[in-house]
Amino acid sequence: MNKNYHYKCISCKRIFDKFFNRCPYCNGLIIVEYSSIKFEIDKTKQGIWRYDSLLPNFSTIISKGEGLTPLVKIDKENNVYIKNEKYNPTGSYVDRSSALIASYVNENNIRKIGIIYSEDFTSSLTYYLSDIFIEIFVDDVVKMDPNELTKFLSMKINIKSISYVKNNINIFEYMNPLTIEGLKTILFEIYEKNANIENIIVPTETGILAYSLYKGLKELREAGLDVPYKIQES
Repeated sequence: MNKNYHYKCISCKRIFDKFFNRCPYCNGLIIVEYSSIKFEIDKTKQGIWRYDSLLPNFSTIISKGEGLTPLVKIDKENNVYIKNEKYNPTGSYVDRSSALIASYVNENNIRKIGIIYSEDFTSSLTYYLSDIFIEIFVDDVVKMDPNELTKFLSMKINIKSISYVKNNINIFEYMNPLTIEGLKTILFEIYEKNANIENIIVPTETGILAYSLYKGLKELREAGLDVPYKIQES
């Protein structure tokens, strides 16, 4: 099928026709860039896929019920809302990204992957890709969450030192262009709710969540929509 997008490094501006976690030339952040910007909501589709006009197009989508999480007002006086991402399948916002990565893996008939360990990301992706061969690469097994380590071992997933990462395996790490595409759907859901919101406060960690929401905001504006939000890290 014809792709509606390509990959682009935001640092050196190189364009790629295939997936990389980071730019192979400058190690910069790679994003998905669309041939045309049009925002439509298809309410006949599941969860995040209702926004497929601004998501990579796959012949078959993988969904386990991620997205459309509650936007709950917790302070009426100050108009404060919380986006409760615990309602995703594994209880994490990264399930949104796992749905896209799983769809990409399925589209390209990939049967073996490696995951650079990142707590919620790895747990989510192993759930979405339970039917393929997975290896997890870690800096130090001792630093892994013991419950997760036990779970992965019970699933007979190989856990190796990150020094064993090979070029001939499809490697996924948390910071990658499909993660960004999945996470930006949080912003799309907030916009669809039409709530009276001015500022969106994002927890500070790697910064990838904040960037993802900013990308979604930028695309809505490029689609000609008046979106007043400001994104701030806490």
